[in-house]
Amino acid sequence: MNLMQSHKKDFLNCVSIIQKRLPRKLRDHPISFIDFMRKSLNEASNIKEFKKKLAGPNVRTRNAHDFYGWMSKDGAWGACRGAFYRSENYMKIELEKRSGKKSDIDEDFGVHIEHTIPVDVILESIWHRRKTFKSISNDQILQKKLYEKFLSISVCTAFTRNEEKTCIPKVYDRKHPDFEDGRLLNMDSLNEVLPFKRYNFENGLRLFEVINGTEISPDSWSLKDHTELMSKVNIYDWNYVSKFSYS
Repeated sequence: MNLMQSHKKDFLNCVSIIQKRLPRKLRDHPISFIDFMRKSLNEASNIKEFKKKLAGPNVRTRNAHDFYGWMSKDGAWGACRGAFYRSENYMKIELEKRSGKKSDIDEDFGVHIEHTIPVDVILESIWHRRKTFKSISNDQILQKKLYEKFLSISVCTAFTRNEEKTCIPKVYDRKHPDFEDGRLLNMDSLNEVLPFKRYNFENGLRLFEVINGTEISPDSWSLKDHTELMSKVNIYDWNYVSKFSYS
């Protein structure tokens, strides 16, 4: 089994774990999170308050990503096992040795989930579309639209700890070059955003998606490609996710 095959299997094993979690009543369940986001959009009077609700002490947005295995912390679906975007160096680490522990931050097998579009940018982007969301009177349709928009800009990549330090220019630590305060720059649609343009590839960084095995070209891979890729896996499909009740 080659490197790509083993990492696709690793990803699909994580998908199976998540499928088993979906019917359970969980605080980080996508339905629960999206309902919380819907309420927060209605209750918050400004963007600062909205971000505090979604990324405050309870870190709800990161928990929502954790649900899908987009996390470095250890666990059955941890160590970035749910990431379908992975760096070549991450994939070269022996699967059983991967560790997201802080104590292993300087080790060659230390791993990190990188929010390719930072959480702040995701929340700012949602907030600036609040009028559109608030105009939807049907709660079920609103939840679906919120969920799909949230996932469409939730791009998370499995990195090594060393790549975390060297591949992100300081100017983009919590920003993205296609956004300014959550608003799009020089483009008409989120589909046109190039999420991986935020990284520095000059030192040999190579990224792959493990669903089809395609190498990512940062100058052409867009959020449209991201959304189309996710559509191939049922755990990201609202029509599948919403069948489960957490109440």
